Amino acid sequence: MRCVDVAEMMAAVATGHDGGLDPAIRGGGHSVTEFGTVDDGLVIDLSKVESVWVGPVKKLARLGTARR
Repeated sequence: MRCVDVAEMMAAVATGHDGGLDPAIRGGGHSVTEFGTVDDGLVIDLSKVESVWVGPVKKLARLGTARR
């Protein structure tokens, strides 16, 4: 699921949770350790988003504007 804003990211997370799917987050498309993919799960693609910040205490994420 390719996300370009916060609403799409929230929808992707909800879809995966409701479907019992393991998530994988793909950022720039390169992952030597293959953390950006998952078998029988949901890949959440953030490659179009310019920035992502996750707060370490409250574990809230902020997404930057999408590249067009």
